[in-house]
Amino acid sequence: MPSRRQQALSERRRERRERRRGRPRIILFLVEGPSEVRALEPPVSAMLDTVDGSIDVKFQVMCDRHRHTRSEREGGDVTSKTGVEPDNVAHVVGKVFLTPFFRNSGLYPQDVERVVHIVDTDGCFIPDERIEEAADETDRYVYRDDRLLAPSLGEAIDRNARKRENMLALASLTSIKASSKSVPYGLYFFSSNLDHFLYGEANLKKSLKESMAKEFANACCMRPSLFYEKMQGDARYCQCDYATSWERIQV
Repeated sequence: MPSRRQQALSERRRERRERRRGRPRIILFLVEGPSEVRALEPPVSAMLDTVDGSIDVKFQVMCDRHRHTRSEREGGDVTSKTGVEPDNVAHVVGKVFLTPFFRNSGLYPQDVERVVHIVDTDGCFIPDERIEEAADETDRYVYRDDRLLAPSLGEAIDRNARKRENMLALASLTSIKASSKSVPYGLYFFSSNLDHFLYGEANLKKSLKESMAKEFANACCMRPSLFYEKMQGDARYCQCDYATSWERIQV
């Protein structure tokens, strides 16, 4: 006969197993803006439903609480922000992405199977000599096949260096801390940006981003294989492993 202490331990183990069974299983996608949510959430959810219906998908847009308006707070690129460096970028990701998510969702780090952080490369791996100052004094970066046009040459070179170092620091991680707990983590990139990857348009105006994202999601719902075909992307990347994809984007 087991002792009372053994019975109590067994009961506590059983209770823990039952709680684990009832926990959500979440894949959390961290993205830079609302258009990524519109374009990716419906087809990703549908695809995962066919693989494992017990996994739920959540998307979190970067939220900068120091900005004034809601549209300014929602969205942005954490890897290119001034003051973000390789030795603090993981902490910043936790602060601007993960803390708001867990605070607002009622979920816990142990509920997250994996954090999938999606970033745009924004031309940060091109040589400095291919960056040009825009003659028309535009306030936007303009992406060409062979060069990058920028409002300020010096600022663009600094931004690219900062973004490169931060992206590579995050790409080296296999987990990231959230509320003092570590969760599995991976950083993934699109071509120049989401629009370039999905629609072949690297310089879409903001007004078109969400409408085209919605059209893409609707098209994927009508033809689920479309999303899979798009995600195959460039054969140089889809036919290599995670580490090799990061090596190739730097060439």
